[in-house]
Amino acid sequence: MKQIETRALAPARSRAASTSRAAAAAAIALCGVTLGCSTDEPDPGTQGVLHEEIIGGFPATGAQLNAIGAIARVVNGQLVPFTTGTLISPTMVLATKHNLRSITDVAQVKFLIGPDAFAPLRAVPVRGFAVEPTVSGGLTDNGSDVGILHLAEPIVDVPLLAVAALTDDRIGSRMVGVGYGAQNSAGVRGTRRAGSMTVQATSGSALAAAFGTFDTFLARGGDALPPGVDPRDPANRPFLQQVYDTELLLPGIEAWIGGGPEDAMACQGDGGAPVIAQVGARTTVFGVSSWRYAPSDLACQPIGAAYATMNPIALDFVDYEAHCPLVPRAGTCESPVIAVRCARGDEGGRRVLRTDCGQLGQVCGFDAAGALGCVDPR
Repeated sequence: MKQIETRALAPARSRAASTSRAAAAAAIALCGVTLGCSTDEPDPGTQGVLHEEIIGGFPATGAQLNAIGAIARVVNGQLVPFTTGTLISPTMVLATKHNLRSITDVAQVKFLIGPDAFAPLRAVPVRGFAVEPTVSGGLTDNGSDVGILHLAEPIVDVPLLAVAALTDDRIGSRMVGVGYGAQNSAGVRGTRRAGSMTVQATSGSALAAAFGTFDTFLARGGDALPPGVDPRDPANRPFLQQVYDTELLLPGIEAWIGGGPEDAMACQGDGGAPVIAQVGARTTVFGVSSWRYAPSDLACQPIGAAYATMNPIALDFVDYEAHCPLVPRAGTCESPVIAVRCARGDEGGRRVLRTDCGQLGQVCGFDAAGALGCVDPR
């Protein structure tokens, strides 16, 4: 069993509102109001906190959507769903980076097939995961908040979903979010549901996309602020204006989806739930649910949520994992003498390369320039 997390580079931008995560300087406690931000182990006594929610949706029980399933941990012998994933190849499940990073033991993780997360048709074992390594920052500080869960065995009897870039020409159009979990304020959850949602923005202030105006944010969003930040106090307005202006979508990497007339809404911990649309005859994923603004788990306002989009960077990551699954970008030493890396496009296309340095009387290692290869034994 191998768990791979590729190294993230330096943040793409500095966000003044990022200090909101610190309790002393908080204007918004982001992990308290984000989708799927918690990495706490679910409580098996309550069947866990299922992190895929569509409120105001419709049942989506058909086998045609069985590529959309729940990802679960085995806790005390019980399957506890904690996020959503979408099968995009026989062995690859698209999910969010922040939810996959919460996995500590891939041997205890399963991909669940079927419309009922607590009575799955099948539970498929996992062999590892990878997350997009080149972008950071954004609303969850995860950059391009996408990851791939690699299955230990292929799924060959479920229609796969395609992936495509979410481009600006889709702003104003409606797509469909699909997920499991809290379907109302009573917390009914566990079955797959679907609901249409409007693409609102692919850049700019997330809170402007959610609330429309700063005054509406103060009136409708104030109850999500921690104690001590009273939106009715004029002394707090400059600071809250800064939060409103600087809680930004990463352009082209994140999108605000939902909040339009007749839209369903993402809710409690809805990390990983895909937003899809038909492209020709293919059901196609354009993003996965990543972040929402709400005062509590089930107090879900119909204002939409941030989605990590499929974009050129995310699509390149998916292509890399399809050709070189679980191989770090810098390469790796599979054993003391076996060097493994992924070939570049200018080396005949991406594919796994494996070299036995022992045949040269050398060992696998990194040279003085930091490149993986065969080096002299020390």
